[in-house]
Amino acid sequence: MYSDNDELFPLSDRHKIMANKEGILPNVLYFQATDMPQIWLWADWIQSDLTNDERYAVPELKIFTLSNEDAKLLIRNKVQFHLKEHNIQNTNLVHLLFCIRDVWPNPFIVESLINPSESNHKSFVKALATSPMLLLNVYQKGIHKESRYIENPVRVTAATALQKFNLIPEQSIAAFIEAKTALQNKMELNHRNFEWTDPMQATIATGIKSPKAPERKLRKSMEGLGHMVQSRPYPNLPEDLKEYHFWIADVGHSIMCIPTVLWDVAAKSTLDDMEVAAPVKYLIVNGYTIKDGYVTIDAPYDPVLGLDIDDEYYEY
Repeated sequence: MYSDNDELFPLSDRHKIMANKEGILPNVLYFQATDMPQIWLWADWIQSDLTNDERYAVPELKIFTLSNEDAKLLIRNKVQFHLKEHNIQNTNLVHLLFCIRDVWPNPFIVESLINPSESNHKSFVKALATSPMLLLNVYQKGIHKESRYIENPVRVTAATALQKFNLIPEQSIAAFIEAKTALQNKMELNHRNFEWTDPMQATIATGIKSPKAPERKLRKSMEGLGHMVQSRPYPNLPEDLKEYHFWIADVGHSIMCIPTVLWDVAAKSTLDDMEVAAPVKYLIVNGYTIKDGYVTIDAPYDPVLGLDIDDEYYEY
């Protein structure tokens, strides 16, 4: 069932870094009721409360492999999951392991460390806690190979962890990285060291396509970018920013805005040409203003390189 078709679930430029290594990236897909695959309609679905329309959040794992053999492992081997919340050095994280039971006793295992303070990571855990299905998209060197799904085996565990998230204060990225490193140094990535869900066979999902984004008018500054734009909700986004918010493949959750250095020199007739995509988190942390139908921000800007904003602000 291999198609070498990477158009159904395309990767952003930042995610394509994973093409040169093995690993998993947590993600959430939002299906409208009319787009829900027929094979899933029988399941116990809970509508997402992150969106204003009738949509359902499906947790997705992007599984990156390098060899053709590893990309085929799901065909003949069952899978297992490990999901556990940890507090390391007063920093909270969720440890997610994905195992394909191939070469025993050292099977194929990849991991992801999830930061409950990061909005997209929290959305993923929320999807794990509510969705009856879990979608697995396999890539080989960045090329989409196949889609499979299983009945979600960590739904209860994720729901328990999610209940604690509202009590967790904001965590710095530096503290999270330190805790992540400490956990990885403490526990060898070996199957015998972890508690696992029961082995399950992942089912091929030939009928599942990337969910359609609802029709939405793009801003004039986004002409030619329609193929890179998706409708993805951003939790707790300020109401006055919603019309300027877009998810763009290479930069993630963004607000179309104008750096003040450009606003000060541009004539009104060229303001649309001055709009750039800035990460939502940067505006929420550093502030913004709205005037004459445009968002403006104080941010470092280079005439050649564009916005000079730290990677920690970018969210996918």
